Amino acid sequence: MRISADKLDSIMMILFQDIDSMRLQEDQQTLDDTHNLYLKIFDAAILLTHRCKIVQFLLFYVSHLKPDYTISFIGYLLSKFEQPSMTIITRASALSYLASFLARAKYVKLATIKQTLSFLSSWITFYLETEGNKDVPENGGQIHRVFYAACECLFYIFCFRHWKIYKDSTGSSFVQELKISDIVTSPLNPLNECAGTVSREFVRVCEYRNIGKWTEILYRNKKYAKTTQEGFFPFDPYLLKNSSKFISGLYCKWKGIDQHDEEEEEEDVETEDKNENRDDDEEESDSDVPKVMSYVEEIPYDLDYQFGSH
Repeated sequence: MRISADKLDSIMMILFQDIDSMRLQEDQQTLDDTHNLYLKIFDAAILLTHRCKIVQFLLFYVSHLKPDYTISFIGYLLSKFEQPSMTIITRASALSYLASFLARAKYVKLATIKQTLSFLSSWITFYLETEGNKDVPENGGQIHRVFYAACECLFYIFCFRHWKIYKDSTGSSFVQELKISDIVTSPLNPLNECAGTVSREFVRVCEYRNIGKWTEILYRNKKYAKTTQEGFFPFDPYLLKNSSKFISGLYCKWKGIDQHDEEEEEEDVETEDKNENRDDDEEESDSDVPKVMSYVEEIPYDLDYQFGSH
């Protein structure tokens, strides 16, 4: 097993170095072609690979080299999620990647994070308005799988990024617009169908931020639970020893409420701003928002597809 890991580590080193060589040579066309190639490979061979842990970090790395690369990857994932013609597994997998990417990639702008959370909240709210008052059948977790995956995506991103959101002067008002309380207390009970670790931490964060107190829902869910939900987040810590140096400076580590330190948060922001490959000296604004959505095909909501014969 160790030999296989070492070989994979060496291969990843070569590929990361190859990307760096293009960057240093300022070969923009080749970089653009490489980014597009990696995105095509991701679509064809990685997105649906069960518990893939390493090769997706090539796209994680390439995406930091240019803001458009970051936005196009997020837009690609949102488009996969939103299209009713995609299989449920494809849509749920795209949401897992979206959650993990926005939680872990330091270089993603706050405006982009907020825009994506707003998009998810709007989709979830619309779904609840259409399907939320219906009785949840025994297999509700499967019938509403995309809905629960969208909730888990929103919860997971918020757990990682609430520090950054609330540092912004509009943070509190923005969070109110997400309608988190309506989502959590809805009849579809998303806390029961999301990964247990995500649900528990999300409830802790919401109580810390005075959004709501929902430990009783967790207790009730645990008492009557038939199964334990297990989440998978494909940009969990990169464990290959040597090639990890390409990822570590771009990677957002987990900081829970108990261990968070404001000085450490400031250091993280400074590290992000000093990234030599990104022009982050500009004042952050909502200008990224339409750019993200420009990569998402305009597809009307078709919730009947979820329950039809497809």
